[in-house]
Amino acid sequence: MAMAHKFNPDEQAKLSGFFDYYINSTIPPNKIWRPVDNVTHSFRILPPWSARGATALQVFRYYQRGLQQLSFVSPTFFGEEDPFLATKKLMWRIYKDEKSNKDFMWDYNQIGGSDLFYYNVIVNSEKEKGPQVWGAIKDIHVVIAAMIQGGEYGLIFDEEEGRNLTMMITRQGLKPTPVVLPAGHASKLENLEWCSQLHDLDKAIRKPNVDDVWACYETIPWKYISVGNGLLQMREAPQTVFGLTKVQPQMKDDIPTSWPAADTTATPFDPTAYKKESTAALPSPVPPQTTDSASRFEETKRIQAELRAAREAEKLNK
Repeated sequence: MAMAHKFNPDEQAKLSGFFDYYINSTIPPNKIWRPVDNVTHSFRILPPWSARGATALQVFRYYQRGLQQLSFVSPTFFGEEDPFLATKKLMWRIYKDEKSNKDFMWDYNQIGGSDLFYYNVIVNSEKEKGPQVWGAIKDIHVVIAAMIQGGEYGLIFDEEEGRNLTMMITRQGLKPTPVVLPAGHASKLENLEWCSQLHDLDKAIRKPNVDDVWACYETIPWKYISVGNGLLQMREAPQTVFGLTKVQPQMKDDIPTSWPAADTTATPFDPTAYKKESTAALPSPVPPQTTDSASRFEETKRIQAELRAAREAEKLNK
């Protein structure tokens, strides 16, 4: 009788691991950490993965949008146009005046997204896996960034004098409430070889099919948004159309990168201690310097060019 082969859970995970909407195939499924709610997790953030010196990569993502229930990273991450983001920026300008309009708010909620911050981590209960990739929600990232910037705990990601973190996520309905605490003392990373096994997060983000993104956008049964009021993005048009002058192009978009700005419920650190310039996202584009009429298309192209230039500069510095 032939001997049965021994089951290898790691190989099975590579073949049938949970599909990740935002991470591409450069990261095996068994190398993506997904913390379970209502469990105390112990983990450690690893040092920067590249010469850029960043420990976290910020992406703006959408979850189950449109009739297709499509989940994807904003195409702006790759220097391409995002009709959802363009529409959201225009809607933000009239949000205070229209937020009581049910049709406006229905459309507003259809195109919302949120930030994720990807880290290389060691999960202490899964050390045999080595470095894993973890996508932290903004509430958690704010707390971690405050720890790093506060100075009281040092560089918590340092391989020689970093700190373990403990975390528990509870949930009321769909809203998570994370609590993140640092270890009481610094310690040396157990295996320094992990620092040479870090995942290149810059190359790990799944690029969405732009045709799918536009199909998702165009099939949403809008109730308020239309070409007439200047909110509906037209893919083939040379520039966004503004019809009834309700929404006009402005010199500067003063909206946040995620809408609306949510109050963090993470404890015990003060989220106001977090400074935006501290983490790994690409630099924010400079606001437009001209007020050409209806020039949203040109503005988008300029921002795309800045993003592409920033990424090319990063490649040259590596």
